[in-house]
Amino acid sequence: MRTSNAFVYLVLLFAASIDAKLVATSPIPESVEQGKTLTVRAIFDTPPDSVKGEFLGKSVTFFPLDSLTYRALTGVPVKSTPGNHEFVVYSFGLPEGIENLNPANMTARLTVTVLKTDFKRDTISLPKPLMSRLTSQNLTKEAKKLGPKFRTVSVQKMWKTQFLMPVQGTITSPFGAYRVYNDGKMSWPHKGVDIAAPEGDSILACADGVVILCEHMFIHGNTIMMDHGHGIVSVYCHLRDATVKVDQRVRRGSFIGTIGQTGTATGPHLHWGLSVGNVRVDPVEWVERNID
Repeated sequence: MRTSNAFVYLVLLFAASIDAKLVATSPIPESVEQGKTLTVRAIFDTPPDSVKGEFLGKSVTFFPLDSLTYRALTGVPVKSTPGNHEFVVYSFGLPEGIENLNPANMTARLTVTVLKTDFKRDTISLPKPLMSRLTSQNLTKEAKKLGPKFRTVSVQKMWKTQFLMPVQGTITSPFGAYRVYNDGKMSWPHKGVDIAAPEGDSILACADGVVILCEHMFIHGNTIMMDHGHGIVSVYCHLRDATVKVDQRVRRGSFIGTIGQTGTATGPHLHWGLSVGNVRVDPVEWVERNID
């Protein structure tokens, strides 16, 4: 299988004159799998006011790492179409003294290849009492609670190194698995990984962050969500107990709760998910490499 890591590096050079030209490198590497994370860096020789991007029809936020270096992270949706796609970078706000230069001229267009991922297929048998919970009304209600939290974007980058597996156990359902419930009338891709472990085992924070949600839900059970900055949000579901509260700052490896089987869980496990720029991605990739 080809590499799932994608790191696109742009060098944007502007001469101090009206006829400044844009120079950009090619993507390195040039491919990224569905459900993985794409990184884009942009370096300027003069500080721009802001930098924005667009990929797969979605706006991408760039954050300054210093006055000349900007970096964006975006997830590649599991249902994105395999093949070549354009990543566009825009910069805005020219320094004073450089006039008549249209910001539209300061645009980099890169080709990024999205690779097809062979996601597993899971058949899940839920007891009738649990299956009855999966109604459109209940799903919509919880989506309205979780959705705004997944869209959290903080300017401060809080993580410093590779993410930590939040619990020691066995992955029973990987990210992106196509899950078919009971009679097949309900199905969707798995938006996280399920890690089976004994009830009561410790759950740890995967990275430095701030708790932005901590409450019981009918389907997701006891749930914690954490903001790690720059559009990175993690979620932990089906906990027996949560030991943190909203607005609490936590460190990588901090104890945040215990394994349970609340909500629609059929056994003790943790559902651990990660969102990058409001796109659900495979959190295990963030454990296997330092994404920065």
